[in-house]
Amino acid sequence: MHKKTEFQVISFYEFINLNRIEQLKSELINFLKKTKAKGTILLAKEGLNGTVSIKKIYSLKFKNFINKILNKKVFF
Repeated sequence: MHKKTEFQVISFYEFINLNRIEQLKSELINFLKKTKAKGTILLAKEGLNGTVSIKKIYSLKFKNFINKILNKKVFF
């Protein structure tokens, strides 16, 4: 069983015009599989909304990844 402190829950949303939804979806899936994160992320042309549970060692990497693919600073 995992220790409770090994994971962090990250919730976020950002209203932004997304044009490359399929490409973003693919990039997100690959990242989330590599880090074994669990959760839900909704992508739409108006933006994204999500909650993920991820190991703490990957939480900063996840936040930086979201900022990079959106080319914008998202506040978590």
